[in-house]
Amino acid sequence: MSLIRFSVLLFFVASLVGCKVNHLVSTTPKNYTVEAANEAGQDESILAMVGPYKSKLDAEMNQVIGTLAQDLERGRPESGLGNLVADALQAKMEEITGQDIAFTVANSGGLRIPNLPKGPVTKAQIFELLPFDNIMVYLELDAEVLTTLLNHMAKSGGWPNSKGLRYTIVNDVADKVMIKGEAIDPSKTYKVAMPDYVANGGSGSFFLRNEKQKSANKYMRDLVIEYIQGNKGPVEIVLDGRIEILN
Repeated sequence: MSLIRFSVLLFFVASLVGCKVNHLVSTTPKNYTVEAANEAGQDESILAMVGPYKSKLDAEMNQVIGTLAQDLERGRPESGLGNLVADALQAKMEEITGQDIAFTVANSGGLRIPNLPKGPVTKAQIFELLPFDNIMVYLELDAEVLTTLLNHMAKSGGWPNSKGLRYTIVNDVADKVMIKGEAIDPSKTYKVAMPDYVANGGSGSFFLRNEKQKSANKYMRDLVIEYIQGNKGPVEIVLDGRIEILN
């Protein structure tokens, strides 16, 4: 059992063990290396404690939520894995908020596995892909801040973005930007969905910190899971040239 999986398991156990609250008086920190403890036959009490819940967790996490029509890889400037996440989040954010979201972005560093294979996809795989507890929000950005965000994305080689946004990267700058088929209007504001991590300044997006956020109160991974579950057939992802590097 890996340390990451053990942490998830302990979280799951905590959620199952009732709601009684005790006040903490003192703590004595102790680190457990689960692999070593198990091999040495030590700390069996820990394994006994989590054992009854492990089967429940495994059943939940190994649940097949849908199928993928093709192998999806992570990469830049555009990738099948990035398009899956961004398009799924765009669809769910518009559904949940009832807003016309101009486009959705996800920071590349938030996608934590290199690929998802063709065929059945499980909840555990989406947890591995999106392991962080990032909440989806949307911001209403004027043209100036929007352009700053696009140039920031372009400078790093492109982030996953939904199909409503298309642009080219020329000398690390976003060029020929089209949002739902239209060029940026300097007089308009645009609703842009993203993880709260980015909205709070993560991945170098400090210029967004003072922008007002509206939260969907849903984790990224939960929305992606719901999107895949809601598909009637295999999820098909197309590389449509939404981001191109012309340097």
